[in-house]
Amino acid sequence: IRELFLVVARESLERRPENLSEYELGRAVFHRREDYVPNEDRIVRSSIRQLRRKLREYYETEGATDACLVDIPKGSTNFLMVMLRMPCCKNR
Repeated sequence: IRELFLVVARESLERRPENLSEYELGRAVFHRREDYVPNEDRIVRSSIRQLRRKLREYYETEGATDACLVDIPKGSTNFLMVMLRMPCCKNR
């Protein structure tokens, strides 16, 4: 799941949506062969679902006070970051 998160974050932030298809993620993250068929092997979908659940759990617990929220919207493999509040700066 960690590797999937890192690849989705990197490709999203570098604006390379062509690398976020189910097929490309299957090849890059799960080392599927060139003849990989996402409709027959649902490893990417199930792993994205698991990653969404882990992100949700994190933001419901220890990440509840984070300044930004990271999400992968349902039906997508694209990474979304939302600023919830501006980080504060200490006066020096």
